[in-house]
Amino acid sequence: MTIKERFQAFGQLLRGIPIGWILPVLVASYPIVYLYSQNVQIVSCSQLVLPLSIAWAGSLILWAIFSLITKDTKKGGVISAVFVVFFFAYGHMFDWVTAVSALDLRHRHFLPITLFIAGYIGYFIAIAKKPELLKNVFKVSCVAVAFLLVVNIVPIIPAELQKSQMSIHQSSNSTGSTPGTTGSVADYPDIYYIVLDEYSSFETLETVWGYDNSEFKDFLESKGFFVAENSRTHYTSTIVVVPSILNMKPITNLHHVNDRLELISLINDNQAMKSLSKEGYTTVAIGMHTISPDINILSDYRFDYQDCSDNELFIDGFHWILVDMTTIRPFSYIFEPQIVDRIDKLRISRLYDLKKLTELSEVPSPKFVYAHILLPHEPFIFDNEGNKIDWNDISNYRDKNIYLEQLIFTTRNIEVIIDSLLKQYPEDDPPIIIIQSDHGLRHHDGVSEYMPEDEPYKVLNAFLLSHYDYQGLDDNIPPIEVLPLVIEHYINKTVQQSGD
Repeated sequence: MTIKERFQAFGQLLRGIPIGWILPVLVASYPIVYLYSQNVQIVSCSQLVLPLSIAWAGSLILWAIFSLITKDTKKGGVISAVFVVFFFAYGHMFDWVTAVSALDLRHRHFLPITLFIAGYIGYFIAIAKKPELLKNVFKVSCVAVAFLLVVNIVPIIPAELQKSQMSIHQSSNSTGSTPGTTGSVADYPDIYYIVLDEYSSFETLETVWGYDNSEFKDFLESKGFFVAENSRTHYTSTIVVVPSILNMKPITNLHHVNDRLELISLINDNQAMKSLSKEGYTTVAIGMHTISPDINILSDYRFDYQDCSDNELFIDGFHWILVDMTTIRPFSYIFEPQIVDRIDKLRISRLYDLKKLTELSEVPSPKFVYAHILLPHEPFIFDNEGNKIDWNDISNYRDKNIYLEQLIFTTRNIEVIIDSLLKQYPEDDPPIIIIQSDHGLRHHDGVSEYMPEDEPYKVLNAFLLSHYDYQGLDDNIPPIEVLPLVIEHYINKTVQQSGD
């Protein structure tokens, strides 16, 4: 058989394969790929496997059923594509209708209506008597959806390549930094840098939330802290604040401040830990995975809570958004046990991060400890005594007490941590302790209507500097300037004195 004959035979084989399934599979792929492309810098491609597998299997089953009913594979493809569209659009349609309608609409009302409309459209396609028109609709739809898929796949490719390069770089440096011996390390103090995520300023809590947090301010000052009551951050996004803190300068050299992968790279290989390591510091990172699982900071010690149980939650944030989009949404209560299980793991994780701060006596001094505590930021999982709250309130910003109770719980734990740390050191030679929030409470749904626009920039900023005269400090010192101040006063001066 000649090459030409082989190609002809292959073409005949292809013509014998029904292609009606292509349209529903393409349509089912699009919303998943689109969502992934919009979140490519914070999710992993492995998270595509489960939803794509389910979507493809479901669309093929629909195609097979409607093809048998109509005895036309292309007609079955168009009808099943209609049902797939309604399946993925359900959540958006429900939210839109409930937003514009005064009716007290429930899923038990809206779901049957949605299925009826999809079935009605499918019925008219099934009885259509113009095969040529149907063929054209099929072809145009396939091309249009394929084009949309390509448009969303194209930006995914460079992002995945960048992720791969970051992974290779992190693997080659996975042992962390090696402590140096440049300075007179015996004269260097231990430094604890603790960031409380979304902890509001004293002023914001007083004026916006009606909560007097002066007890915490008095506690800090009684322990020798300087409290910068009017401190403001440069940014309100954690993924921008953290690299600016750890590199001790504003983030201005990026083409896009929201380039998440580049920002994570700046966290992983940051200037603060490199500089302090050269001076003989042991570097420690706590809780960095709460910011992003992609963070693999180059420190001598890394502490992140690792769940070793076999009961892994398959509904993560990415998958949950997909569930919320679809007709599965009315049945989301099925996942309640997994949600509760996930909340328990989150509680253990947050408590682990807090406790670990007081358990570093075996880490060689001088040490630089950077801890990012995802509190009082949502999910809301503690009341003011540390007890569980209703899982339905994990993102409830409308009830002010939910956020406040988690903030109070956080405050009490920080006070215990400060007392514990100070007891571990001589009274006349305490460690440096920096307590800051990355940003204040942001404009979440349910918050914006009663919170001024600039409140998220107002932050908690308090620090204990031993044998330091606070008189020259302003109470509006930005968080980003505190660590350079510490290094200049305690490290660089020591090096200069030893050089003299």
